[in-house]
Amino acid sequence: MALPAIYLGVARNALDRLTGFLRERVPSGLGKPLSTLPRFQTGAGEIAARITGAEEILFGPARRADEGDPDAAAYAGVAKVLATRLLIEAVEQAVALAGNPGLTRANPLQRHYLNSVS
Repeated sequence: MALPAIYLGVARNALDRLTGFLRERVPSGLGKPLSTLPRFQTGAGEIAARITGAEEILFGPARRADEGDPDAAAYAGVAKVLATRLLIEAVEQAVALAGNPGLTRANPLQRHYLNSVS
């Protein structure tokens, strides 16, 4: 479960970076931060939901093992795959919401994206 845990950290950080970017980015034609727009609020919420879902998927087998379920280990492989996919999708969505600035080398989201898909 070490690799999905790394992806979890990357996705959390990507969300933090995205929300900071959305609060700071004030397009001249809009006159207010991107974070005030429903599209970006919904997108950030979807990312947070993916991260929370991945956490639940990852920690579920551990909880089951702690509760004495002998079949808990059998779910670990499925949990790793599903959680990793959700976390990669979360980072991809964060980069998509940031748009072109999210792909510049100066933006940490670009590094998170490269780390999540490689």
